[in-house]
Parts: sequence; structure tokens; C-alpha cells
Amino acid sequence: MRTLLVTIDSLRYDHYQYMEHTQAFLGESHPQTYATATATLGTFPNIFTGTHTKSNEIEESFVEELDTPTIGITTNRLVSERYGYDVGFDSFSSPATSTESGIKQRVAEALPEGTIYETVARLYSFYQQLQPRKTSKSFRRSNSVISEFKDSAGDEWFAWLHLMDPHHPYDPDVTDLSRDEAQAISRRAIANGVSGDDADVVRELYKQEIIEMDEQLRALWEWIPDDTRIIVTGDHGEMLGEDGFWGHPGILREETLHVPFATNINFPQGPVVSSIDIPSIVMDEEYREGEFDRNTAYASHGNKSAAIEDGLIANPDGVFDHEYEEVAQPSLKRKQKRFEPSGIVKADAVKEDLEDLGYI
Repeated sequence: MRTLLVTIDSLRYDHYQYMEHTQAFLGESHPQTYATATATLGTFPNIFTGTHTKSNEIEESFVEELDTPTIGITTNRLVSERYGYDVGFDSFSSPATSTESGIKQRVAEALPEGTIYETVARLYSFYQQLQPRKTSKSFRRSNSVISEFKDSAGDEWFAWLHLMDPHHPYDPDVTDLSRDEAQAISRRAIANGVSGDDADVVRELYKQEIIEMDEQLRALWEWIPDDTRIIVTGDHGEMLGEDGFWGHPGILREETLHVPFATNINFPQGPVVSSIDIPSIVMDEEYREGEFDRNTAYASHGNKSAAIEDGLIANPDGVFDHEYEEVAQPSLKRKQKRFEPSGIVKADAVKEDLEDLGYI
């Protein structure tokens, strides 16, 4: 048996329409699939443990239950072996620690916290600014991941590929901007917000990232054996200027939680699918808190929780439809209040990894 799980960072539901090759191969997305968190650090522990765990690190995984050889390739440091994601995989690769990060780590270990360390850190930052810059793609390209996977795949396998193309900063190949300019305007949107023409530029960069990623995925769909069971989904969504928000802050609403979910696996689909159901779908049996025929999905960020059903999201501020218009739905609000959030926030990650992703 061959099973492929492709997770795509920061892919919101309404942009699956730009993945023409994937749509042609797998068909339309399930209309109501929701992430369990607004960011990678919160979603993946639920996916791999099949539980609404309160830890951003995992010690066990549904992958351990699989009988076939297992392959994991991730392009996000937050789902690396540092956080336990190599558990159950026979072959696993993740982003290597950069030379620059290694230098900073060794300085941090050698010097005590305080004035001396802070002075050295400032001098090193000044030194970096004086160095010639050669801007490259922000994250590893999908075609590189696909090539590595094809080289390592045998006759039978379960494989997980995590792709980072749509994650900010958005810097696609086809754009009127230089790579520097694209990254700069993307980072400005995340940090301070942009409006008008600049907002349109950032939205177009995000869209183009998805189009280019899908073009690279076409080679995978042309190569993959016909009997392969496949899931393609997002780990969370992305704000693109709605109400002034960009990226994936801890806001529990349509744009950050509604994700694509396309598959050729037959399972008893209910009105709602949650990312916590992925192990059940892969294993063809309900696993831990996973459900077939689900009616309600749950999500959280830090100490905030959400309950989702019938296209409505209940969060601490009320109950909202997909356009974030408030509606009355007392039963869903009660479910939201009863759900205990994970407490996980981005700050729980290792500082070095947050720096690499551009959060600090």
C-alpha cells in the first residue's frame, strides 16, 4: 500500500481554486475542513497524536502504528525532530540548522545572559548588516522536496511531505518585483499592515506562490502510481488584509482556520472534517479523538477556543459566518465555551526557529 500526505503551510481554503493541476488530479476540496489551530505549532501535534494535546512537542505518533516503510520530509523547522516529528519515520529530513544560527547558538551558550551577551549580540547584528546580501528563496522549493521523495520511495510506503511555499514572506519567481522587494513588502504587511496598491501587490504575491507550487506538484501527480492513496491539505489559513490583519496571528476565524482538503481516499465523510481526523482517514479506522461523519470541529490558540459547524465559527467574541458577520447560534457558543484550549502559542517554539521563520 502507498499513502501520501501532503500538508501545505498557510494555505487558505479559497485559494485552492488556483491549484489547477492538483484539482484536475484530486478533484474539489471538502467544503468544510478546519485546522485545529491558527499556526503550525498548534496544528501538527493534533494531526500526529490524533488528540487535542496541550504540548507543542510530541512523543508518540500515529505513524508508529503503520506497517509500511515511512518517509517524512518537512521544510518547516517547527515540525522537525527537535519537536519530536521524526517519531515513527524510517527516513526523515527537516531544515538543517544554518551556520549563522549555529554561531548565535554557540555565543548564547558561551556567554551569560546580561550586558556582555547583549553587547556581543548587537555587534554581531551590525556585522551582518555590513555583509553583501544575496537574496534567495525564503524556503526550500517544492520541486526539491518532490525530487528527494521520489529518490527515496520504494514499492510501498507512507510518506508525509510538508511544503512551505505560501508561507510569508511571499517571494514567487514570476513577479515584477525583485526577490528583495517581494520579501520586504511581505514582511512590512505582516509587521505593520499595508493598504491600497501595496495590499493588492502582497495578495498577488501570495496567490502566485500557490500557482507556482501547484506547477511543481504537477510533476508529482504525473509520477505517482495510480493506486496511491493521497491527501492534500493546509495546516492553517492566512489573513490577507481582512480587518487589517495579515499572516496567521492568533485570530480564530474563517481565514485562519478554513483549509482545503482534497483526497482520493473513500471514508465516511460528514459535514465537517478536522485536521485531527487525518490519522483516522489514513488508517481507515477512527483513531483516538478522530471522527468519521463529524459535525463539529474545534480549534484553539493559546487560551482562546473555537467551535465550528454549518459554516459558522464560535470564538470568544461571538458566533460568526464566513464573512465575519455575527449571528445568533447559542448551541454552538455553548460548545465553544466547553472546549478546553491547548494553551499553545508561537512563543512556545525555540527562539532560533522563530527567527528563521521571520517571527522575531
